[in-house]
Amino acid sequence: MNWSRAIRVWILSAMVTAICAVVTLAGWLLWPAVYEYWTVRHLIEKLKAGALADDADACNAAAEELEKIGSRVVPALFDLLRDPNEKVQLRAYDALLHKGERYGNPSSMYDGALPTLIGALGDENWDVRYVACQILGDQGSAAKMAIPALTEVIRDQNASVRGAAASALGDIGPEARSAIPALRCLLRDEFWGIRMRAIDTLLELNGISIGEACVVLIEIVDSDNSSGRDTAAMRINELLNISSPFPRDWTWATYRIAVVEKLENIDAQAAAKLSPRASESTTHPKEGAAGSRGKAQVQ
Repeated sequence: MNWSRAIRVWILSAMVTAICAVVTLAGWLLWPAVYEYWTVRHLIEKLKAGALADDADACNAAAEELEKIGSRVVPALFDLLRDPNEKVQLRAYDALLHKGERYGNPSSMYDGALPTLIGALGDENWDVRYVACQILGDQGSAAKMAIPALTEVIRDQNASVRGAAASALGDIGPEARSAIPALRCLLRDEFWGIRMRAIDTLLELNGISIGEACVVLIEIVDSDNSSGRDTAAMRINELLNISSPFPRDWTWATYRIAVVEKLENIDAQAAAKLSPRASESTTHPKEGAAGSRGKAQVQ
């Protein structure tokens, strides 16, 4: 009986010792993750409090500490983007888009966050979708697994998100050529800025000729939006290497003639599309065409 009892006591003691060892080992293994969780939570609250108090120093200090932790803070920062307070959103936006600038290559900072970033493209909050597009674009070819999702986002109802998705695909590089058909749909977008982003990305992916790009840009030049008109003209100048100064009495009609003349040596078909309209007498207000601003745009 004594031996039997001693054995039972020994077995019970061994079991308790084993359980304590397992608990200790689990605690030792889990402690870094637990510590990091509470550290991130504390820093996120510090960033939020600093934003609400307009304390830039506190926000910057919290953002720097979050950057050191790495990509595991991305979900928490995305949560701040969904905060109803605009000040908090702006601080989260800044922390996300400036991550990695002081602590290494942004690509390596976000490697582990690609699934989170791709998932964020489907978020109901457009700020989250927009920032996710920008971060994915910053990763370049490392974000190639996001190409299908970004291609879908090109059809987003929010113009800022559409533009960011188009730019991100261009930044990813040649592997994004599968998105060319979707990008070409943006050439008819209602916003001229989105059309220009689509042109830039398509040019990078060899999805559009210089001549076709100029045809789309001339349509923007024909618009009544002075900012869009000037920006489109500057882009045409870059594409066609138009650098000679124009006479002081130039108009948008004479500018178009100059564009057609340049295009005839590059893309006769595109030049033919513009030729009938190049001789039209309709002109836009010069808006400085005879002065410094107008000449600066076409030189």
